[in-house]
Amino acid sequence: MKTQMFERYLACALMCFSVALLSGCGQPTESNKAPEANAATPAVSGQAAQKKENEKSRSQDPNARLYPEHWLQNIRTMLRENHRDDAVRSLDEFRKMYPDYHLPDDLRDLK
Repeated sequence: MKTQMFERYLACALMCFSVALLSGCGQPTESNKAPEANAATPAVSGQAAQKKENEKSRSQDPNARLYPEHWLQNIRTMLRENHRDDAVRSLDEFRKMYPDYHLPDDLRDLK
């Protein structure tokens, strides 16, 4: 039974990830590319964004590629399906990836 719940959880995460990929989220467009003529500030921002993206790709959590809101929803799903340890582990990873993110009240004290 736990295996089925976890498979549903993974299917949900995969579906969210697929939707994000199909919609082109995170792909550079002409409007959001940094102009090459700008000084160091855009380059630093680009480097910081690349570093954040590299950290996401190194994460072992399958939710790390999702939007933060989707990731938090999957954590709620894990809690609802009595996968508390997985939810806590995932939330710890979320906090590492998004240290400045304002967590919702229902997840803020989860440890």
